[in-house]
Amino acid sequence: MYILYNKILEKVVDSNKVELTGYMPLNASLSVKKVEVEAIQDMANNQLNTNSNVKVAYDIKIVVDGIEYDPEDLDEQINVTFYNIETEVGNKDKYKMIHINDQNEIEEIENFELNENSVSFEAKSFSTYALI
Repeated sequence: MYILYNKILEKVVDSNKVELTGYMPLNASLSVKKVEVEAIQDMANNQLNTNSNVKVAYDIKIVVDGIEYDPEDLDEQINVTFYNIETEVGNKDKYKMIHINDQNEIEEIENFELNENSVSFEAKSFSTYALI
């Protein structure tokens, strides 16, 4: 069992920053890997029946003592923000935030916040997230 602390973890990948905020174990560390857009593009278009372009995609993990930690294991959610993302503020309907689960199924994130150069959402589990 973990004692949870309100923490902020961040990692810069290329010129984009990924920031996680929420309750997690004290010794939690963040792993972020950029996912190639081509790897997600066809999957997203087929499963969502759309012809959208993937703006950015990251495989996100929180690691505690060498083991992956999912917030839902402890009834928590983590706020995730991607910074330095080119977006059109005021045109949220143009974008979709998606989560690709461990079974390669796409789950659309309904509640996300689009700001100038950033996008934020709540995550219960981690794997690949993409803005399309």
